Amino acid sequence: FINTLGKTKLLQCVGVRLKRNAVALQGLIAVGGHTSSARKKRRNLQARFKIEFPPTVNHIWKRGKGRTYLTKQGRDWYARQVILLQDQLQDQAWEGSSARVAVRIDLHAPNKRKWDIDNRTKCVFDALVKAGVLKDDELIDDLRVVRGEVDPEKKGFALVAVGVLLCKA
Repeated sequence: FINTLGKTKLLQCVGVRLKRNAVALQGLIAVGGHTSSARKKRRNLQARFKIEFPPTVNHIWKRGKGRTYLTKQGRDWYARQVILLQDQLQDQAWEGSSARVAVRIDLHAPNKRKWDIDNRTKCVFDALVKAGVLKDDELIDDLRVVRGEVDPEKKGFALVAVGVLLCKA
């Protein structure tokens, strides 16, 4: 799922052995979760989630009477995502990261309407923080957002992969 995300950074680290990078890279790009039973016993370096298609920032945050507030639509969406994320979090060995991370978001819209890809990311970041996947969205050093195919079920969804960066390039 994160086949290119972080690969270059892991292989270019100075002072870190290539063998260690190869093992870390294998864990970071593993499809389907854990690569071995030993990995289940320790903290995972990658987590994958599926959430509802995120609304735009303009739909969930409004400004009025001199303040910015979260709309009912925003509160409802965040509440549903926190439940979804925490349920999926229990199935993985991810404990919530305070380390620097790489994030990939694949957005699959419910229809073929035009939309800005960058207008959806903040909602995803905030949901990850509210669910305890990340301590703070400031920890994201590497981000990739991809426009996926239209959801055949016409609901829309986002696939989110979070991986710990072992060192900075």
